[in-house]
Amino acid sequence: MSAKQGEYLRGILGGADEEDTAEPVPERPRRTNAILSRTNTIERLASGELRQVTEMRLDPGRCRIWEGNARRYEMLNEAACSDLIESIIADGGQKIPAVVRRVQDDPDHEYEVIVGTRRHWTISWLRKNSYPDMTFLVRLETLDDEAAFRLADLENRARKDVSDLERAWNYKLALTSYYGGRQKRMAERLRITQGWLSKMLSVADLPTEIIEAFPNFDSIALNVGYEIASALGTKRREEILRTAAEIRAEQNELRNRGDVLLDGKKVATRLLATPTPKLRNEPLQIKKGGRTVTSLVSKTRGAITIRVHNPADLNDADIGDAVARLIKTALKR
Repeated sequence: MSAKQGEYLRGILGGADEEDTAEPVPERPRRTNAILSRTNTIERLASGELRQVTEMRLDPGRCRIWEGNARRYEMLNEAACSDLIESIIADGGQKIPAVVRRVQDDPDHEYEVIVGTRRHWTISWLRKNSYPDMTFLVRLETLDDEAAFRLADLENRARKDVSDLERAWNYKLALTSYYGGRQKRMAERLRITQGWLSKMLSVADLPTEIIEAFPNFDSIALNVGYEIASALGTKRREEILRTAAEIRAEQNELRNRGDVLLDGKKVATRLLATPTPKLRNEPLQIKKGGRTVTSLVSKTRGAITIRVHNPADLNDADIGDAVARLIKTALKR
């Protein structure tokens, strides 16, 4: 972890470094040293300079997953956690603690997991599969929801197993839940740029049709998702959604046959290659008061032919305005 990240983390947890950074004191007799050390520690705990950390080993069943977590617990499985399963078995148990906080008014759980969802799933799985004595190592913290979100986000940024799409959904929820919809405030608290946050929020709004065209969440990278989201804001939207539906149908056929799905790069390329739809060949008319004033007769490379309807009933200003508007519209076709 970088120095900046370390400082940011200490800000979230509300304390300074857990290590003793005081000036070394001259060596004294061991008993006196021990007494002074204990006194110094108590004083530093009382002042807030030193933070006391509580670590425990729990039955994972006593913990629920915090709903503000970006990771989708229901999508975890043996394959997704295979590396962690092997690591914990090799180490003889979990070595890196998860972060939890106490919960109230829940008869089934005493704690909720803020950081360490995969660790919770893995220990739960191991206890059911030949390792019943495995325990869930946790660090107990006192955090409000906003601090819990920032702590979880800090860890997720460094992990590749949380997709950009999941993080984008998490950011969208956090924006309204913890920051009152104020993007600037959220960016400041997370120490990210407003532009980057805006990209994430755009990806969070991708329609279901687009998401289901991809083989999985991991294949929708931030930059690709943002490019597609931007394209959906143009006249191509309906055509892109139609293309997405076609790709989704192809993916379902491949999935049913047990074949390899189209990867994210191919899906994105096809979606972004969707052309702008051609304008329908409807009669081009300019109306006023429910009556047709002018209409387009024909348009060639060198000329536009316009019909003025019932000119005797119109004044010069109305005719001039209708002709100008019709020419302007016709040139866009």
